[in-house]
Amino acid sequence: MASPFNILMYSHDTYGLGHIRRTMAIANHLRRTNTNILILTGSPIAGRFALPTQVDFVRVPGMIKKTNDEYRALSIKIDDEQALSIRTNIILATAKTFKPDLFIVDKEPLGLKREVLPTLEWLKESNPQTRTVLGLRDILDDPTVITKDWQDRAIYSYLSSLYDEIWIYGNKKIYDPVTLYQFPAEMNYPAASSGVSKSSQ
Repeated sequence: MASPFNILMYSHDTYGLGHIRRTMAIANHLRRTNTNILILTGSPIAGRFALPTQVDFVRVPGMIKKTNDEYRALSIKIDDEQALSIRTNIILATAKTFKPDLFIVDKEPLGLKREVLPTLEWLKESNPQTRTVLGLRDILDDPTVITKDWQDRAIYSYLSSLYDEIWIYGNKKIYDPVTLYQFPAEMNYPAASSGVSKSSQ
């Protein structure tokens, strides 16, 4: 029997249902007979979902947004940097142990406060056969807000160097984020299929 195809998914969830519900829906869609799916999440309600077979999750310490750039630990009484350090190390250790064939990052290209960056860099350097995917909903915010934020944080260069594909959940005929969010010109953009626009290097 062939080795299972391992999919690792990251959902930074601070609070609420949106990100974890989308991640669970995608996980359920990607399930196959010989597939393992492991979800990394900070959602405090992740354990309340009925997980389908072949899907499990790793809970990192929860954090909640104070301002657009500030987060604090949700439950345990530790400072923000310590909480982020724990999360970053759990994410990296999980990737090193699980050795995913596919790594899907939801919404935040580098994770909450760049916590996924070490994992993305390790995968490219030490496990290059892993396909890395950034999953985005089509409407993130006003395009000028997104492009300025991504320029300020040098996100565009990371998209080209650390990701193999970008999956956009939406209909390109209605809203074209590839153009509006100024995705890198060097990336290719195949035609949308079944409501999902996908770009790949």
